[in-house]
Amino acid sequence: MASCYNEHTFIWLNGEIVKAGDAKTDLYSQSLHYGYSVFEGIRSYRNVNGETRIFKAKEHYERLEQSARLMNMPYTWTVEELIAANYEVLKQNNFQDAYIRPLVYAPANMSFAKNTESFIAIKAWEMQPFLGEKLLRIKTSSYQRPNPKGFNIVAKAGGHYVNSILASQEAKAAGYDEALLTD
Repeated sequence: MASCYNEHTFIWLNGEIVKAGDAKTDLYSQSLHYGYSVFEGIRSYRNVNGETRIFKAKEHYERLEQSARLMNMPYTWTVEELIAANYEVLKQNNFQDAYIRPLVYAPANMSFAKNTESFIAIKAWEMQPFLGEKLLRIKTSSYQRPNPKGFNIVAKAGGHYVNSILASQEAKAAGYDEALLTD
């Protein structure tokens, strides 16, 4: 798989535009060790007038805030601030048709105590056809969807996606394009 960034890629990290390769995070973060993060997946497009537009940016950032609150993560950013940051990241990278990934993550904390702050990174990469134009071969996975009684599945949290990664890898190893998870 191709890298999503190179030495010319910029991201928005805690209020500043920085080179992606220079961005730092703490190796003792609960996000890295426990999957304690929330994120969104947002698309931007070049419209018929040649302008860059972000699809439902307000709704995505409202959901990001909801996810952070459901996961008991401090959240201090405004929708307007983050939408402006998206456009700045797109501009700095000269992207129009892109995938935007905001990620709220935890600071260094190896305990399960509540954090007093969170951090945010907004990354983007040029969007290519995700699965192409062909019909997909799907395999029913041996992995199941997470039980909603086990954790809050309303939040779009990083740790919730581990079984999806495993299911997709299982399907591809068996010669399929993607996996179907059942309840």
